[in-house]
Amino acid sequence: MRKRAASIPDPENVGLFDSPRRKEAIDAIARAFARGGYRGTSIRTIAETLGIQGGSIYTHVSSKEAALEEICLIGLMGSLRAFRQANVEGSTMADRIRRYAEIQRERLIDSCDYLAVYLYERRFLPPEARHRLDLLSRKFVAEMDSVFEAAGARGELHPGIDPRSARLMFTGFGRAINQYYLDGPIRR
Repeated sequence: MRKRAASIPDPENVGLFDSPRRKEAIDAIARAFARGGYRGTSIRTIAETLGIQGGSIYTHVSSKEAALEEICLIGLMGSLRAFRQANVEGSTMADRIRRYAEIQRERLIDSCDYLAVYLYERRFLPPEARHRLDLLSRKFVAEMDSVFEAAGARGELHPGIDPRSARLMFTGFGRAINQYYLDGPIRR
């Protein structure tokens, strides 16, 4: 049995898999963590889902913790990529939000498990991995804040809503969409 070497995933390239079988394994682990929680999911359960022996999972991931970190990164970076893709220079804030919702909807049909794991299971990461995710999350928040501040400066936000509150509403909307796809009837 060849155990996969532990490494810190590269945030910009996370989610780019070196084989279809590894993608299948990470998808299965994400699905299991999203449904049963990190602590409620055993390597044996994941291996059974994939039809392999328990130890064979380590050809795809170095540890359960490493899989959790990678899955959280995929969830976070997928949302960040969708946000960046939606922010076309010169478009209105309403168009950007609409475009983000469309992009995120398509992404979540097939991969809502990744974002759910990021949102609800990252607390089980060891401190150094959680710190890496928090740094990326703060960069994402800073990007969102700058977009909402620019929209406020252009007069595109309701006068009674400051940019930070608009960003918080926007992220709440994103969580609601994810929860709908996680719990709702639209699953492929």
